[in-house]
Amino acid sequence: MIAKTATNHIRKVRALLAKTTTNGCERAEAASALSLASTIITKHGLNPADFIWPEPPAGWRWEGVRGHGGTVVEAPAEKPKRTRAAKAKAKQARKPKAPAEPKPKRPTRYDRVAEMLQRPEGVTIAQMTAEFGILAHTARAMISIGKRRAGLTVAYDKESKVYRATAA
Repeated sequence: MIAKTATNHIRKVRALLAKTTTNGCERAEAASALSLASTIITKHGLNPADFIWPEPPAGWRWEGVRGHGGTVVEAPAEKPKRTRAAKAKAKQARKPKAPAEPKPKRPTRYDRVAEMLQRPEGVTIAQMTAEFGILAHTARAMISIGKRRAGLTVAYDKESKVYRATAA
């Protein structure tokens, strides 16, 4: 005699399996029901051969053994295979590209700082903050980095507060 709880589990599994074929549920819902039925059978030690297992919905497949903890997972879409003739035709259709002209280098902020330092009148911190929209300490750092990158020697006039590039 089968215990009452086992009978309830059998009823539950049969209802889940019937749901996938008769109720017209969504594919994902049907796949979930099949996986749950397999889990219940495994968990409660029922015999999977006692049940009629429907095929998983289109686009889904079994992973593992039905009724022994197997689950229904979404199958990856298959790519259509190209023949050798199609590959050769596609290769011929490609046109060789003409070598692209190199794009002119856009001046960086440090290039602009070097230009400002090399002007005869030089540059002040106020001019740099207005030009770049930065704070004074950032402008001083840009002068320091810009002179190193451009290989300049910079002099600072304390009276006029002007930075100028000098001959090294």
